[in-house]
Amino acid sequence: MKVILQAALINEHYKKMWEEWFTNHIGGGSVADLDINSLIIILVADGLWYADNLGLYGINNEKKKQIVNKLLNLN
Repeated sequence: MKVILQAALINEHYKKMWEEWFTNHIGGGSVADLDINSLIIILVADGLWYADNLGLYGINNEKKKQIVNKLLNLN
């Protein structure tokens, strides 16, 4: 997965393929339709996912739980 993500970040062809796949399979509609808390949650979740898959930051499970709990308390 790490190699695929890295390729998608630097190669326009792979980036376009990734964006199309993501839009068709994961994306939940237009960003313009999301409230700010939903957008924050999506961006943080994406960041955690990328960090795990690219081996960035070394965030342990306890820290991830704290992040999720903080997100659950957004008003």
